[in-house]
Amino acid sequence: MYPDAGEYVRSVNDIYLWGLRNGVSTRKLVPGGHSERSLGLYKNPERLKNPDSWKLGKNGVRNPNYSCWSSPATKEYFLRAADAYFSGKSPKEAGFDLNGYLDSKWPMPFIVPNEFMIDPMDHYTNEDGRCWCPRCEAFRKKYPCPDDSELMWKMIGEIASEIAVKHPGKYISTLVYPPKREYPKYFPPPANVRVKICMTGPRDCTFPVRFAGDMALLRKWSRLLGRDNIPIWYYQCVSFGRGLPGVPDTYPRLTAAYLKKLEPFCAGMFQENHNLTHTFRNFDVYLFMRMALDPDRDVEKEIADYFQNYYGPAAREVQTFFARLEHNWNAVDKLARRDVYETVSLGITLENKHEAQKKIWSRVYHQEEMDRLERMLVKAETAASGNDVFLKRVNNLRKWLFDIMKKERAEVMGKEDIRKTFFIRPEKTSAEVFPEAAEWKTAEKYLLSSAEGQKKPLLEGGAFQMLLSSKRLFIRAELSERAMARSATDPAHRSGSRDLWRDNCIELFFQSMETGKFWQIMVNDNNAWTSQTRGRVVPKWIQMPGLSVRTARNTDSWTAEISIPLSELNIGGGELRFNLGRERNIKDRKTELSTWSVLAQLGEWHNPDSYGTIDLK
Repeated sequence: MYPDAGEYVRSVNDIYLWGLRNGVSTRKLVPGGHSERSLGLYKNPERLKNPDSWKLGKNGVRNPNYSCWSSPATKEYFLRAADAYFSGKSPKEAGFDLNGYLDSKWPMPFIVPNEFMIDPMDHYTNEDGRCWCPRCEAFRKKYPCPDDSELMWKMIGEIASEIAVKHPGKYISTLVYPPKREYPKYFPPPANVRVKICMTGPRDCTFPVRFAGDMALLRKWSRLLGRDNIPIWYYQCVSFGRGLPGVPDTYPRLTAAYLKKLEPFCAGMFQENHNLTHTFRNFDVYLFMRMALDPDRDVEKEIADYFQNYYGPAAREVQTFFARLEHNWNAVDKLARRDVYETVSLGITLENKHEAQKKIWSRVYHQEEMDRLERMLVKAETAASGNDVFLKRVNNLRKWLFDIMKKERAEVMGKEDIRKTFFIRPEKTSAEVFPEAAEWKTAEKYLLSSAEGQKKPLLEGGAFQMLLSSKRLFIRAELSERAMARSATDPAHRSGSRDLWRDNCIELFFQSMETGKFWQIMVNDNNAWTSQTRGRVVPKWIQMPGLSVRTARNTDSWTAEISIPLSELNIGGGELRFNLGRERNIKDRKTELSTWSVLAQLGEWHNPDSYGTIDLK
């Protein structure tokens, strides 16, 4: 998944060997999570006939993608699945149309012979998964809780108790993760439950209130279920969702201290380490493995050994470079977060990531600091100049870490200058519904590029054109697609469906800077579309009045034409910002994301500071 993978491995087997050499465990214990989705409840035909088991929103609309955890039907689906799993039955024998994973008849995370996971869907933007039906509301009044922990623990405990009788020695596993992170006060789980506790991780060692809150939670669970039934999952991934992309989150000494403090209370730990490249994280992942295997090791010796073995004659210079990054990280985190503990949140996402990015690139990684790091790298390159192997490794630091830092800094500090280069002044047309084909032949084309940062070039490109009449804005997108026959678009999705983003689709974003009016329009390759809007409050899903769409599939491409009434864009005489993004969803392939504005990378699609501008004059 990393663009620099070839610098480190020849195949995936090299990754396994690296882990095994460093003591990574092959034991399976509470793997994965969010099994409500893995069980396919959101698409199970039987469940779709039973709306009582669907989450009821505050707007009075049922959502089958999430469960009502007070519904007897929800309990029955999970209990039936767990019983079948421990009885050796396949999913289809239990009424679930699912495929197996590796040596299991069941999908991930149902791969551990003696445990079955029951865990809610992960929540997404503007959706916390909570059900507001009268039954759930009555439960919350009787058993108050900041999140829905009690509601879910009641059902999980009941299922676990029944499984203990029918299948002795088998476990029900689950996450301690929002929206189920509170320690259960009213419904403590029975002994045949395993939990994986999701915690922010070593970075909280410098935040006393946050760290004390997580330790108190861990101690409670350890006393209840025993140390050996509790693995930890922690997050070293400030670049995730483009929170703080390009900022090195290296803190080996905090990691060593954290592992030492948590060892008495848990069976092991998984470090979720995301970054823009593997070069950002190679040192920290290695150091984590060394210290997790034996927290009594001397961390200073481990650090020195790493740099000496990996960088040879440039060891001292590179170690100094990383020590500076570690020093800077402590300042970065203090600028980005507050020392406040909340069980309903892991504290991973930033309250205002755009403001945090500006602070960090101007106050910590200012130009003088970037120049200092540059000088350190030059010294390392000079020291390694007599050895091709070590020089290549130092050069990787420049190419796959420092140059990317400079690029990300330029995007934040010079973002407005870059944004202004994405400007469209549409040619005029007299069309009232859609322009004629001849008019599109002379209209300027705007190309799409990758929306995934350091990812490889697009497998399938695309472009769009724009025309303007006195009352409407017309957009025509042409998307290359050699695998058109394997489009992942669900034919059951009709206009108005909120799940169109799962299809082979494009998305249009409009933001009036004068009025704050926002529109997001999704169009799939099967002529279905949906939209959401907001003014200066929360978004709401409504179909844009007066909008028209027509799409066409070809053997190696598809096109979409969108006709938009200017009255709905509500520009108020001010600037209208715009971007077009593509979600290329092909069966059995990973989603490929592309964008017109290069600033609108993954995680930035809803940020108008990353959009271009349309001149409607």
